[in-house]
Amino acid sequence: MSYLKACDSLTAPIPLQNKQEMQRLMQMIHIQPTLKPLSYDVNQSIWFTDDTMKRWRLVKYHRDISEAQQGAQIALFRKQLLLAMELQKPMVIHCRDLVDSRAEIDFLAIMKAVVPCFHRIHCHCFKGSLHQMWSWKRYFPNTVFGFAGALLRQGFLLVPVIRALTLSHMVLESDAPYLIPPNLKGGHTESEPWMVRELAKRLAHIKDLPLATVLKETALTASHFYDLGLE
Repeated sequence: MSYLKACDSLTAPIPLQNKQEMQRLMQMIHIQPTLKPLSYDVNQSIWFTDDTMKRWRLVKYHRDISEAQQGAQIALFRKQLLLAMELQKPMVIHCRDLVDSRAEIDFLAIMKAVVPCFHRIHCHCFKGSLHQMWSWKRYFPNTVFGFAGALLRQGFLLVPVIRALTLSHMVLESDAPYLIPPNLKGGHTESEPWMVRELAKRLAHIKDLPLATVLKETALTASHFYDLGLE
């Protein structure tokens, strides 16, 4: 695989048709899948939690906030939580229901009943309120919060959250290939990892810290959280 192709594979989603394709890719590179669309029977996708998942660093769960197959989705979520605890893997939670916070309430209720309070949790692409942030921190103090392109689009909503958090609980996310930073010169059509520098600039401004400090400390947070060994 060429360097160019490797970069393309890392920054663009790869559609996978079956379990065999997933297993083939797992021999080549560390990947994190997302199962879409969620209208599929979730029980047919549960295979990845049993064997392939044991090679991964994390468990990631997407919940369809519609009521379709809600019981099956919750059962799958519980199974993934139990597997993450058994394997001592971090959990990545993407909660996007910001209208009535129903999804957040459901997530917390299930996790409080299943997950030990000191388990590592990563709130991916966090766009919640100060109250929502403290809800996670209160029950799960080792939670880290990921900030992506929304910080540059809805920054005023996240300012209180960022001011309240220390850099040891924050990570920067490109969410590649989505969420391109606005007003970025060069006509880019997809987000790439180097673009997190734009997020770091915004964080540095909000927290009145040097840019170098934000870049270094958030990288260390990610390294410690995922056991990457960076110092």
